[in-house]
Amino acid sequence: MVKNVKKNLSTGACAGAGIGFVVDLISQLNALTKAGNSLTWENFKAHYDPQRAIRYTLLGAGLGAGTGLLYTFLAAESTGEPFNQNDFLRELLVKYKVDPSCNRSKADWQVVRKVCAFLVRTFADTLIDEPIPGGSSVRRTANSTAFDYDVAFVVRPEAGTLEKSQTAFYEALTKEFSGSGCTVRLQNRSVGLLFDRPDGTILKIDVLPARGRGDYRKTGDLTIWDRRRKTPLKTNVRKHNRMTVGQPQAREMVRLLKLYKDASGLPLPTPLVNQIIPTALKKRGGSSSLAGNFRFSLASVAKKLNNQAVKDIANGNNNLCGSMSRRDKRNVQETLLDDLERWTSNPQYLKTMFADVLC
Repeated sequence: MVKNVKKNLSTGACAGAGIGFVVDLISQLNALTKAGNSLTWENFKAHYDPQRAIRYTLLGAGLGAGTGLLYTFLAAESTGEPFNQNDFLRELLVKYKVDPSCNRSKADWQVVRKVCAFLVRTFADTLIDEPIPGGSSVRRTANSTAFDYDVAFVVRPEAGTLEKSQTAFYEALTKEFSGSGCTVRLQNRSVGLLFDRPDGTILKIDVLPARGRGDYRKTGDLTIWDRRRKTPLKTNVRKHNRMTVGQPQAREMVRLLKLYKDASGLPLPTPLVNQIIPTALKKRGGSSSLAGNFRFSLASVAKKLNNQAVKDIANGNNNLCGSMSRRDKRNVQETLLDDLERWTSNPQYLKTMFADVLC
C-alpha cells in the first residue's frame, strides 16, 4: 500500500506539473496575440512571466498529487463486482509458485550441483559428509519473484578457523566461476554466487562453511562464522528446514507474507517471518481459509514485534529482529495493523495490499 501511494503521488504530481506548465504557456501566448503582438521569439521573451509559470506549475503539481492520492484510496475502497478473497490469494500462490519441473528450475539445479561438485572436489580433504541444502527452496516457501539456494558444507576442525574456511571458499569460487555471467561475493556468513539467467533474472546461491557441534549428525547443530561480529554463531539448518514440514498452511502463509512485505516495501526480515508463522499456526491448531489464515498471520507478526527479541529456534542467542531499529519495528507494526483494519472494513482492499506485485 505504501509503495502504491508513493507511486500514484509522484505520477500525479509530475503529470499535474506538466499540465500546469502547458496551460500557462498557452495562456501567455494567447494573451500576447490578443494584445496585438506577433508571435516572435523576441516578443515572447519580452512578455513572458516566469514567476507566473512557476506558480501554475506548482499548482498543477499539487492538484496532480492530490488526484493521485484520491485515486489510490478510491481504488482501495472500490466495492464493484463480487470479490472472493480466498480465490484472490490462491491465484497469487499459483502465479508465483516455483515449479521444480520447469526448464528454469532444472537449469538452476544443474548450476547448484555444479557448484557443490566443485567444492567437494576442491576441498576433498577438508569436508565431512554431503552438502546440506537449506533455504526456501527446501522448505517449499519460495516465490518465483526472488529466492536463494542455500547449501552448508561441514569442514573438519583441522582445516583451521571458520574464518579461514570462509576465505578459502571465496577465493576458490572466485577463481573458478567469477567472470562473465557470474559474480562471487564474500558475505557476512556465507559466500554468495550470482549467476545471470538467459531470461535476464539472477540465480543466487549462498554457500555456507560450517563446523559440526558435538554429535551434529544426530542433532544437526552447526557453528558458522559471523564476519561482522567477528564471532562464531550457532545454527541448525535441519531445524529450520523442518519448521514447515507437515504444515502446508504455514508454507502458504510464509509465501504470502513474503509477497506482501515486498509489495509494501516493509523492512521485515525473512527469517523472522519463516519462524513466526509456522510457530503461531501450529500453536493455534485447526485449519482455516486462506483469508482467515492470512489475517491471523499478519496479526501474529504485529504482536511479535512488541517483543524486544524473537529468539532463533536454532540459537537462543540470535535475535531474529535484531537488525530492525525501534522505528522500523513501529512502522512495520503500524502498517500491518492499519492494513488489517482497512481490509476488515472493505474486503476489496486486499487487492491494494498486493498492488505492486500485480503490476
